[in-house]
Parts: sequence; C-alpha cells; structure tokens
Amino acid sequence: MARRRVTYLEVVDERPGAAGARTLLELGPRPPPAPRDRIPQRRERPACPAWLAQLAIVSLVAAGALLAHLTTGPGDGPSAERVRERRQPVEVAERAGPVVIPTRSIIGDPWGGVFEHHPDARGADPVDRVHVVVLAGPAGRGLLVVDATRRAFGGPEHPTDRVRDARSLGSDRGAGLRTLQWDEDGFGLSLTTVGLTAAGQRAVAGSVQLPDGASLQHGLPPTLDATVLSDLGLAVVDVEGGAASAFGSPLIGQGGGASIEGQLHRGGTEALLVSVVQDQLVGAGRLRLALGPTVAVDPGALPGVTAAAALDHGPAQGSDRRIRGWARLVLDHAEGVTIELSSDVLRPAELLEAARAMDLARLVRTAAPLVDRRG
Repeated sequence: MARRRVTYLEVVDERPGAAGARTLLELGPRPPPAPRDRIPQRRERPACPAWLAQLAIVSLVAAGALLAHLTTGPGDGPSAERVRERRQPVEVAERAGPVVIPTRSIIGDPWGGVFEHHPDARGADPVDRVHVVVLAGPAGRGLLVVDATRRAFGGPEHPTDRVRDARSLGSDRGAGLRTLQWDEDGFGLSLTTVGLTAAGQRAVAGSVQLPDGASLQHGLPPTLDATVLSDLGLAVVDVEGGAASAFGSPLIGQGGGASIEGQLHRGGTEALLVSVVQDQLVGAGRLRLALGPTVAVDPGALPGVTAAAALDHGPAQGSDRRIRGWARLVLDHAEGVTIELSSDVLRPAELLEAARAMDLARLVRTAAPLVDRRG
C-alpha cells in the first residue's frame, strides 16, 4: 500500500518569551500513526518569517482551486442540487406479500393443503396487460390469450434464456378441444380451439403478430394474419384487454385484481390448484361464448355461481406432478369473482365435487382487495 506524504512547515513563534521556538503547520491530511521504530526523524530547517509561511499556504490553496477549475471546467463541479440529491435516502418500494388463509375454513377432510391471498395490483399499472382474441367461423372456434406479465414456462427450473417447444394439451388427433401454449418475446401465449386439427391450430398460432417492444404491456393488442385465418375458415370476432393478477391457473391469461391461490391434495396424490380472481378476463361466461357447447357444464348446487365451464383435455400424458391444467373447471360468481379448479389427475366431474366441498362464499368474501392500514 502506498503511503501519503505530508509536508510540514516550521515557523518561528514570535510571542514574547518564546524566542527560537518553532510551531508545526499542517498542509495536508495527517496519516495514521506509524510504529515508533518507523517514524522518520525530522530535520531541522532554517527559520522563516511567519508572514512567509502564511503566504505559502494562501498560494497552495489558490493553486489547488485553479487546478480544479482547469480540470473540471466551470460547469462540471458538483452543484448544491446534485449534492443534496445524492444525500437523499433511496426510496425502496414496499410490496405486500401473500396472507395465509386457514385451509380448514375453506375445505375439510379428506382435503389438505394451503390457501394464500395475494394483494390487488391493479392500481400499480392501469394499462391492459392481458389480451384476449376470440375467433369464430365455419371451421370452428378459438380463444387466444396473450399475457404480457408472465411466460408460459415459468419457475426456477425453466430459465428465461432456454428455448422451449410449444406445449400441447389434448390429443393431437381429431378436431376436439386442444390448448397450445408457448413463449414469444418473453410473453406467455395460449390458444384453445375446437373444430381445428392440430395442423390448423399451429397455423393460427404461427399467424399471431405481437407489437414491437413493450407496446403489448401498454395496451396495444396482438393481431393475426387475416389471410391465414380466412384460409382456415376463421375470423376475429372480439378483442379485449385487462389488468393482470399476480397468480392464477396454469393456463395463460389471468386477468383481474386480488387473487387467492390454493394448492390442495387428497390422499397425497390427487392434487389440484384453486385460483380465485376478481374481474377475471377469461371467466366461464367468456369461455362458453368463445368455445361453444363443448365446454358447457351444469354447476348444480353451487350457490351464487352464475356460469360454469369445463375444459377437458383428456387424461394427462406423462407422470409429471406439475399441474398443467389438463382438466379445468371455471365458475363465475355473482359477486364478480371467478373460481378455477385445475388438475392433471382429476376430471371435471371430480373438480365439480371438490368445488361443492368448499365454502365458496368465504372464498368470495376473502378475495376482496387487502386494505393497507399503515397510512
């Protein structure tokens, strides 16, 4: 480590009775004290008048100011505003975390698991961040959802820099219900169709055109190639956008506000995901309008439920325990809340049975936005 050199000037003390005495004047910062055996011996210098030492100090200060002016220029020095700005404390945005809901207050044995209430994030960014495009025509029906807040393949086990093929839920044969999920430009997309072959569905997915940059996050919806749609016997009949919730079902496109996420299991193997979202963009009513009678279901004895839809992609392929939504039950409640139950091991009829075992009224009340009482 290099040492800093400190220069001392010795001047004669001209006070009466102090003839010949010398006084040390520091011209620089004092270094930390060194060990005694390393302290340099100071050499005696010839005395000089006090006015000469003071003149030397003034000259050094003036030279330093001139050097700083020549080095930085007249406008480069830190202004008072900049200094005050640097000294201001950095504001850290506080983000409320989820609140645990007692599972037994929602559902009893033999079901176990956990419910969490996530805060409402609609006030943070009012622009549309989830976009829905409804397709219809003689060839079939389709529902495209583009989520500008999430990817189709999320989680720490799926890094963002890894390219993944599209995921298909449903049989590759025939023209039944099928959902295709994929990532594009960092956004999550899903396309659910009825009446299209797998090749036709992929052609529709390939015709999706996302706006440049961050436009999708600021309200500009996606478009589809009209020529491709016309060749397949389809046309765009509706486009809508909305806010995005923090959590939701595994299918892309969870519009809405405050949300509740429940991860339940029965017997350790029969797992399902419960999602409760305010102002859901893709609720049961929209699913029935977009996909027709294929997804229609009678909710039966479910008080407060105004519409129900079931997406049955058939038995899940593979033994992965991750819930991908091969079966999904969507329930619209009269209080403006949509409840979804998703599973890979339970079929829609079993999901309806689980919904009957829940206290749906309590879920609806709990889904109200969390109030920040700190202010």
